[in-house]
Amino acid sequence: MLLAALWVPAAAQTTQAKLVSELEKVFEPWNRSDAPGGVVGIYKDGKPLFVRGYGLANMEHNVAMRPDTVIDIGSVSKQFTTACIYLLEEDGKLSVNDDVRKHIPSVDQGLERDEFCAQRRCFRPAFQAARTQL
Repeated sequence: MLLAALWVPAAAQTTQAKLVSELEKVFEPWNRSDAPGGVVGIYKDGKPLFVRGYGLANMEHNVAMRPDTVIDIGSVSKQFTTACIYLLEEDGKLSVNDDVRKHIPSVDQGLERDEFCAQRRCFRPAFQAARTQL
C-alpha cells in the first residue's frame, strides 16, 4: 500500500514536468531578449499549473517580462468580455439583448446598451465560427 501511495505523487510530478516541458516548447519563440513579450498562466481549481513570462516588458530599458508584471491591456478586454457574454448566453444565463443593469445594477444609468455591446456586432460571426471549430 505504501508503494502505491509513493507512486501516485511521482506520476503526478512526471505529468506536471511533461506539461511544463511541452508548454515551454510552444512559447519558446516568444522568449526573446529583443521583442515584446507576454505572460502565460494556466490554472486548475484555482492553483497555478504553469506561470511564465516571456520576452520583454520594456524594450527601451531591457526589462524582462515576469509572471508578476503588470500589463496595460488597453481595449483588448472588450473581446474577452464579449466572448464571456456569448458563453454565458450559450449556457442560458443571460441574453445579449439584456440591459446590462439587469446583471450589474451599479452600471451608470447613462450607458446605452448599444455602447456596451457595439463590439458584439462584428465579433459574433467570428465567435460562432470559432465555436464550430472546437
